[in-house]
Amino acid sequence: MRRLMAIVATAAGITLIAAAPSAALATSSPSPAPSVTGSATASSSPSASATASPTTSPSVSPTASPTTSPTATPTPTPTPTPTKKKPKPKPKPKHVHHYPGTTVTGQRMYIPGTADSEYKTRATVTVSQTKNLTNQMVQVSWTGFSPSSQLTYDNTDTDYPVMMAECKGLHPTNPTQCYGATNGGEPASFGQYGPSNTSYGTTTSGGTGTADIQLFTSVQNQYLGCGPSTPCSLVVVPSQGGDSLDFAKPVCTNHTEDTGGTDLGQYAFSPITSAPFTANGLCSWEKRIVIPLYFAPTPSGCPLRAANFSAGGSPMLADAMQQWETGLCFGPDSVEMQYNGSLNESEARNYFAEGTEDVAFTTLPVSGPTKHPYVYAPVAVSATSVGYWVDNENTGQPYTNIKLDAPLLTKMLTTSYAYTNDACPSGGSPAFGCDNGVDGNPDNLYADPEFRKLNPTVWQNASQPSGYEIPIVLSGNSDMTWEATSWIASNHAAVGFLAGQFDQYGMHVNTYYLGLKYPLNGFLPMDPYLPVSSQDAPVYPLSTLASDMALNQQPGTQDVKDPTTGNYDSLPPQTDGDRDLWSIIDESDAQRFLIPAAALENAAGKYVKPTNAAMAAAVKNMTKTSAGTLQTNYTTTDPAAYPMTMVIYAVVPTGGISSAKAAAIAKFLDFVAGSGQTTGTAPGELPVGYLPLPDSLRAQTLKAATEVLDQVGNPKPKASPSASVSPKAAKSPSASPSPSADATHTAQSIAVSFSSPDTTGMSWVVLALLIAGGVLLISGPTALVLGSPEARGSIGAGVRRIRRAGTRLKSRPRRPIRRRKT
Repeated sequence: MRRLMAIVATAAGITLIAAAPSAALATSSPSPAPSVTGSATASSSPSASATASPTTSPSVSPTASPTTSPTATPTPTPTPTPTKKKPKPKPKPKHVHHYPGTTVTGQRMYIPGTADSEYKTRATVTVSQTKNLTNQMVQVSWTGFSPSSQLTYDNTDTDYPVMMAECKGLHPTNPTQCYGATNGGEPASFGQYGPSNTSYGTTTSGGTGTADIQLFTSVQNQYLGCGPSTPCSLVVVPSQGGDSLDFAKPVCTNHTEDTGGTDLGQYAFSPITSAPFTANGLCSWEKRIVIPLYFAPTPSGCPLRAANFSAGGSPMLADAMQQWETGLCFGPDSVEMQYNGSLNESEARNYFAEGTEDVAFTTLPVSGPTKHPYVYAPVAVSATSVGYWVDNENTGQPYTNIKLDAPLLTKMLTTSYAYTNDACPSGGSPAFGCDNGVDGNPDNLYADPEFRKLNPTVWQNASQPSGYEIPIVLSGNSDMTWEATSWIASNHAAVGFLAGQFDQYGMHVNTYYLGLKYPLNGFLPMDPYLPVSSQDAPVYPLSTLASDMALNQQPGTQDVKDPTTGNYDSLPPQTDGDRDLWSIIDESDAQRFLIPAAALENAAGKYVKPTNAAMAAAVKNMTKTSAGTLQTNYTTTDPAAYPMTMVIYAVVPTGGISSAKAAAIAKFLDFVAGSGQTTGTAPGELPVGYLPLPDSLRAQTLKAATEVLDQVGNPKPKASPSASVSPKAAKSPSASPSPSADATHTAQSIAVSFSSPDTTGMSWVVLALLIAGGVLLISGPTALVLGSPEARGSIGAGVRRIRRAGTRLKSRPRRPIRRRKT
């Protein structure tokens, strides 16, 4: 009997609990049906989950108008990522846009050897670029000037030279307003505000001449202060002699003191006033020609805003990034980024892997695990170049057509020449002895039979101020170093030379480099012989290397201590017309500073410079790595391919970042693949030295932008049983879909809210049913063992729990749950 009563009580309890919800519906007003919303946000209560699942929920059509009852603040739940539209394909980049050079007409110049005659034609000066300038080199050319006595410049020996100087403002009235313009024509001088950029040249018998001058911004020279809002000027001063030796105002029409006197740079380019009986530069200054200079905006002038994302790496991309960043920050749809161009590629890859940098720029692929999934987006194509300044000692002009093969570059990088006859046994000096590592080798590059064979018109007249051809290279790891040494490693003769084989002329590798294997990520000087080690000084970062080349500065020190200071003084800058400098440099900086690049031998046996056509040919023949990136095919027989071409990639995250950051990175990639590939000097354009991305690489970048925007690398969301209306849940009377619901439509989220009912609330009948059902459900099974004291105790405890629950329910406001449309 006890068992029968227990079973009946249990059944009754279950029946009463099941009936309670129906009673609740019967005692309250009807609830509106759930409404379909376009938002991905779903509201929920602490007691019910209603997060929309876009992959499992059928869409529900609205069948009733939303309620106007006030709603309680819902607890937010995660929202599914909205579907994003793929960016539209960008138009192809426009053709190259260069600002044309500016030509200014000046006065008529003096004809040397006459009393005071002048040329009938006015002099002109042309500057290769005068707008959107940055720290760069420009070429200056002139016509109608007084011919110089020789083609090489010497401030104490050359008659009628020419001076170029950068000046404050647009209308300089005194040479003191121009940096380094009053030092008596002394080249490569150093002033209070840093090195001088004043340049000097000579004029041919036909009255023409050319010279380069580096322009400084306020970053390089605070005295000049040139910048986007502070234009400056370039002044070209032709030496004109004249009598300036007495107390009176100089007589510029009297040229009796010109030759070897007042027309020399030491007088013509001095202050326009001087001590008695000392020549000054007034007569030359009065014939000056002034050209206005306008500078480009830079990222430092961008509005101060928080960065959308961080990026770093590939120092050879810095020139492009400066113009891109400026274009993006001043454009209508700005993107702010924190870019560190001094990071080498290896550091950037590591920082990206750790999650420290959002984007890494690199040519070599990432290795090892990373915090975020990623893809490679091509952003630029450029090249590693062998840049040089080698002047013709007869004309003073730089050579521009030097050829090199892999063995020659290997010999320079391993310091395998004897250098000023320091080899043993017959060479050397009392101070240092001799170097057994290079005994029997040629003294320098120009004495190498292999170089002479490739450059028959260069070696005889090449200027050799130091006798050392040790290239300026980057310190630390660099993808450029890997590229250069990979090209060398593809050449059998160069590899054999490193292994100790003699070349065809009997030259052998420096003993300290014997057995070295290329490719390498970084250069490391190995020869301790002081005359060599003092000049073999890698530099960091890449901008310093470019600056050294622009200033004709070989890094390193003298090999003998200064007797006064006891220090090894820095090497002095070399002077225009007497230079012998070599470097491993990026093509963009080489172009910016007008540094000639060597024509390198490719696998077809052709010598090719890093032109856009040569880089395009190389890209067309590149091979794909296992990571999906492109690398140079050193064995291609395409005669047009430049062998050290590089594709620069942005490693971009496809998962694990915020939607705002993803949108900013995607916007940057869209820009880069679009208008960012238009070659030019304006903000947002691509500087010279970079090849605009071919269509296939642009398409890859646009695809990567979409993958970043959509964060395709994020884990797929799993369907939740409580997500929203499911086929099983549809059986419930309170959540059944409308007859017009279309299960084939894209699922929409359902907003669930809570409000007070229109009636007084859940009836006490329902409450009583719940309590009674709970009592019977708990006590029924226990009654199966009523005969024991423990069983009777458990029944009493169960009754007490139900009473407490009823007391708590009575004390709460009567706010039943209802669903309604929102």
